[in-house]
Formats: sequence, structure tokens, C-alpha cells
Amino acid sequence: MIYGILKGQGFKEEETEEEESIPPLLKVDNKDFEGKHFNDMVEECNKDGHVQHPTPTSTQLKFLDREIKSLKMDVDYHTEFAQKLAERRDMLILIVKTLKRSVQEASSQGERVSQDREIDEKTIADSEGQDAQDAVDTSKFEEKLHKFDGSDSSSATD
Repeated sequence: MIYGILKGQGFKEEETEEEESIPPLLKVDNKDFEGKHFNDMVEECNKDGHVQHPTPTSTQLKFLDREIKSLKMDVDYHTEFAQKLAERRDMLILIVKTLKRSVQEASSQGERVSQDREIDEKTIADSEGQDAQDAVDTSKFEEKLHKFDGSDSSSATD
């Protein structure tokens, strides 16, 4: 289309014009194609057809050691946090029991107490049952954790 417009304006194509050659962007030496390079992107297979995995190096072991230490620190932090929450829960249970006693004493003295302030016995029983379950779950978790580091559960509480 552009050629048609140019031809209509009197443009004549000269035979002497040649297209400019574009210089190569990258010069390649043929000795690079002799097959002496190692392709590290291909996984090597043994005779059985299974992929051979490299043996762990010192950097891999250092990385794994750092990760294990980091996870242990996280576990210690969360264990400490769980203990603080358990102490807070126990304190709240104590407050609930104290308030319940004061409500019962007030009602025994003839004062009328609204039903909104009554405390459900089931809440206290559930929280005490949850304490026992949390202790079992924590001990199971610590057993699994100490399988990895080779220590017993008594050293984890120290």
C-alpha cells in the first residue's frame, strides 16, 4: 500500500539500492558448539531410570540447621505464649467462681439478682476439660518435636 502511494508520486525503484544488512547482535564462536559444555538443567538418571539427587553439601546442612533452630525458637515462643494464655484463663475462671459465690451469697441474703448475672456451670466445666485436653495435646506435640532434635521432653521444659 505504501509502495503504491510512493509509485503514484513518481517514486522509481532503482536496482542499485540494496537493503542494509543488520550486523549480528551476538557473535558466536563455533567452538562453543562442540558439545563440551555441561547442561546442569537436565537431571541425570541412573541405570534404573531413577533420578540421582545430589548429596547434601555443607551449605545445605547449614541452611537446614538454621531452619531447625528457627522452628525451635518459634515453638518456644508459642509455648510461652500458650502458658501465659492458660494463666490468664485460670485467672478468669477464678474470677468467675468468685463472682458466682458472691451472687449466691447475695441471693441467700434476700437480694434479687437478675438472671443475666448468673454464671453457667457448663462454661467452667468445659474450660476445666479443655485444660486437660490442652495438656495432652501439648505433650503429644512435644514428643513429635523432640523426635527431630533427639532430646527428651524433660529437657524441653528446662
